[in-house]
Amino acid sequence: PEVEVIVVNDGSTDNSASTVNLLETEHENLTVLHQTNQGLSVARNNGLKHGTGEYVLFHDADDKLERNAVERLLHIALTKSSDIVGGIFRRHTPAKIKVLQTFARNEYQMRFSSNIELALKYCVNFSSCNKLFKVSFLQENQIRFTPGLYMQEIEFWLKCMVHASNVSQTDIVVADYYFYPNSGSQAKHTERFESLFLLSDRLSLIFQSSDFAHLAVIRSHALIQGAIRFFSDWKLD
Repeated sequence: PEVEVIVVNDGSTDNSASTVNLLETEHENLTVLHQTNQGLSVARNNGLKHGTGEYVLFHDADDKLERNAVERLLHIALTKSSDIVGGIFRRHTPAKIKVLQTFARNEYQMRFSSNIELALKYCVNFSSCNKLFKVSFLQENQIRFTPGLYMQEIEFWLKCMVHASNVSQTDIVVADYYFYPNSGSQAKHTERFESLFLLSDRLSLIFQSSDFAHLAVIRSHALIQGAIRFFSDWKLD
């Protein structure tokens, strides 16, 4: 009952608007925001702007949240005084179901800015949908998603990593991720490929500050392991 749900309808063209409008009349803790289609980053920023909670979890249309996920992540956030708490995904594809084990571990109160080894390990843990973020932490460091940027979660996460003083990771399964090969997120077009270079430039800006220069190695690591590998496979196809 203490969870606030904000649904951002990003210019949908099916019956999503009427569906969520009906749900809003039935649930006091549900707020629906309608906007013209502007993409994932603008939708998330809009939802974040209207939220009133102490912590936020971003949720995408291709995920299904586990029933107790928010409660379990919040318990860790409060007991460990964490800026961010991460969980893991159960990945569903047409062929199989698999729990992603890469970050299936319990590590609490990490500070990446003082531990390069940890920073290199965690800089590829991009997703925002398996994590709980302290809203005041995002506000104080002016961390938002960049509109029009493809794979924007890489930039968002690296900004979080360099600024956070207390990050916790748990082996709790937070959500079921459903991979759809023909979904919009997998669409291939020139603008997305060119966005890779914009992403590279924006990541460089993060480490221009002398406070974060010693962490610059994670920029290249994140690009190679995340974006470049994805785009290389794409262009080879």
